[in-house]
Amino acid sequence: MAFRGTWSRSVPEMNPTDVTPELNTPGETSVQGARTDQADLPPPSELGSILQAFQGVAQVVQLLAQNQVATQTQMQEVLALHRDQLMDPDRSRGALLLERFRRIKPPIFKGENSPSIAESWIREIEKIFRAIRCPEEDKVPLATSTLQDRADMWWTSTLRNVFGEREDVSWKDFLTVFRERFFPDLVQEKLEQEFLTLTQGSLSVMDYEARFSELEKFAPHICANERRRAAKFVRGLRGYLRSRIVVQDHQTLAAAVRAACLLEDEQELRLEEKGVSLRTCPTPVAGSVQKRKYGPSSPELLPADQQGTEMIHAVPLRAMHFVCPQCRRRHGGAECWKALGKCFNCGEVGHRSREFPKSKNQDA
Repeated sequence: MAFRGTWSRSVPEMNPTDVTPELNTPGETSVQGARTDQADLPPPSELGSILQAFQGVAQVVQLLAQNQVATQTQMQEVLALHRDQLMDPDRSRGALLLERFRRIKPPIFKGENSPSIAESWIREIEKIFRAIRCPEEDKVPLATSTLQDRADMWWTSTLRNVFGEREDVSWKDFLTVFRERFFPDLVQEKLEQEFLTLTQGSLSVMDYEARFSELEKFAPHICANERRRAAKFVRGLRGYLRSRIVVQDHQTLAAAVRAACLLEDEQELRLEEKGVSLRTCPTPVAGSVQKRKYGPSSPELLPADQQGTEMIHAVPLRAMHFVCPQCRRRHGGAECWKALGKCFNCGEVGHRSREFPKSKNQDA
């Protein structure tokens, strides 16, 4: 330790091996009195990128602050909602149900003089009721919230004069007064008559079933249960479908519709295959196809003096008949000669075709 001056101040000794540089800020003077090199500063381009980075950080901080404020606001709303629910549970439940109902965007009814529009409105509203599982006591308030113009005025008057401003009007009672106003008796009678005379005609089975379901509500006494619905549906089918389905005695409408669709598809496939076979068959040469007589028995040739007099190009009639459920053969006519015990040659009872007396006389 060395001492300098008269004040006896101690000065640490400098180690010549200690070469650690001093840390000086730009522009400061070192202990030795020399200034730092100005070249240590970053170039201007890097300074710009640094400033942009600082701006990005500031924007992120600002967004975080805004999100925090929004989150706090939502939490306050949730707390207020739960507080309202605790104070008035019925009112909060009704508000939530109304919000769910409006979120599906229910149709608006303005009182048009068209039964189809009114019925469509009822159908869509009931569809929404099933989707949100609406309780019975809330159906009328929710449905009437979609009424506008003349329909709204009608309901305001009806609620006051008919129901006495009651709040417990059932959906069934509402539909009764609604249909009385927007479904006149004349229109209902017309639609009921259309349902009573409804047949398949040229419609497909699915189109016929859709029209059937649309009109059956106007004749509830006809479709009192599933068995009667199925019977009414089967009676309106086309002949070849009705004759096969009526004996099956379906107990539900769904079963009858399914059976009719299967038979219709089978018939269409059969006609398509038949058309393909007719297109692929070669055209017969004149004189090679002779007219044959078809009847209940097996086909027989015409007499020799009549053969070749008339040439035809047609499908045998036997292929166009359905299979008889009694004899399991294809034949025409409304009755089965085999089941009745008749002769296939003369149609009389008491002998068979092999025992036909006239054929024996001709052979003799």
